[in-house]
Amino acid sequence: MSDTYIHEFPGIQRQFLFVPPEDASEIDIAEAATEGIFALAQGLFEPVALELELAVCERETFVVRKHQGLSGRWLLVRERLPANVDTVDNPARFVTVTCEALTASATNEFVAAAVAQQVDEPGLMVTWQTMTLLTSCAKLPLDIVGETIAVTHGAGTVTHPVERRNGEGWVYGPLGTSTLVAPIDLMVLNDLGELTLTMSIHWSLWSQPSARGHAQVVHSVERLLARGWTEEH
Repeated sequence: MSDTYIHEFPGIQRQFLFVPPEDASEIDIAEAATEGIFALAQGLFEPVALELELAVCERETFVVRKHQGLSGRWLLVRERLPANVDTVDNPARFVTVTCEALTASATNEFVAAAVAQQVDEPGLMVTWQTMTLLTSCAKLPLDIVGETIAVTHGAGTVTHPVERRNGEGWVYGPLGTSTLVAPIDLMVLNDLGELTLTMSIHWSLWSQPSARGHAQVVHSVERLLARGWTEEH
């Protein structure tokens, strides 16, 4: 058995809340969500694919309405990915946009384009409901070297590939049938403008205070809290 293992689903979760100003627009709220995602990501992981779910709602009451003309599922994905990296199960169900690097600015442009869809009925608007980051690559602690890392997953051990860049190691996920989750994933829920960000840590390298990568998690959370988010306990 490897010292590094993948937790049972849904991993070790931490949840954070953010309440934007009352006069915040739909784009302002989306940018606050993006800022939260990339505050956590810095130095810890890189987003690879981001799913966006949309709905049509009444402009005054925000009550969700069914609307046939809405493209409700959008996907932003990095152009060049290692072999076997999974993004979504059925790409044909998404409006897919590619980018050279999945940055905060690329994400904001992507969300702005999605919510700009026109609704032909007066009094209705397009809103985003969730941003979900299920595909990512996480930065390994510097003392982990080599082109692969052994990871216990269920009853077996997986030899997981490591991407080397400028002396740093990165691990992607999900990866085919070998590792079914990303090392770290996120979901942001937009509930009438109030944001809930759930971070799920799946690999033990980052999940516990004694873990070799946990210090970077601490730094990332501190950065998020400094931007006005609060942690749910």
